[in-house]
Parts: sequence; structure tokens; C-alpha cells
Amino acid sequence: MKRAYILIAVLLLAVFSYLVYQYSYFAYDEINGFVILEQKDFMDNKGWLHITGKVKNMEEPEEKARILVEFYNKDNQSVGKTVYYFDENISKGEVKDYDVFKIDNLDQVDTYKFTIER
Repeated sequence: MKRAYILIAVLLLAVFSYLVYQYSYFAYDEINGFVILEQKDFMDNKGWLHITGKVKNMEEPEEKARILVEFYNKDNQSVGKTVYYFDENISKGEVKDYDVFKIDNLDQVDTYKFTIER
């Protein structure tokens, strides 16, 4: 009986570890040398869609980094793009906040694609 409890505990620990690993992998995606540390989207009180978060530069300093977000409708057709330029250079290892927003055609937006360009 004691062995059964130990086996169940080990299996639960393995499942928990796997789930934490999977979440960590998706939460810290790397795009063109930048790691996304945080990201969320929400509608503000004006009805604008915001995509906010933090990115960390993992490569050499970058002067012209920008975030490009393309928005798609339910038929996967593009309904607009928004570009966010960082105010300053981003040094290697530096973390920067971002706030990308869209104010028009929001009734058509179903999903979006987030990329960082150098």
C-alpha cells in the first residue's frame, strides 16, 4: 500500500513538472534575439485593444528594434497592422516595456500575429 502512494506521488510530480516546463517554454518565446518575458492583451475604457508586456534583448545592442502586430479576422484575413518603435536603443540583456494598441476595425479582429524586427 505504501508503494502505491509513493508511485502516485511520483506520477503527480512528473505531471506537474511537465506542465511547468510546457508553460515556461511558451511564456518565454524568443523572436529574433528578443525574449518575451510578459505579454497580455486587453481593452481599455476607450475601447482600444492593447498588447502590453516586456521583452529582453539577448543579442548585441539594437537601435532600430520594432514590434509589428498584424491583426486577422475569423477567416484569417489581415484587417490591419500596427508598428511600435522603442524610444531608445536596447542594450544586450536590457528589458523594455511595450504597449502596442489598435483603435480601428476592432469588431473585425479575431487574433493577431506578434513579431519583433531588428
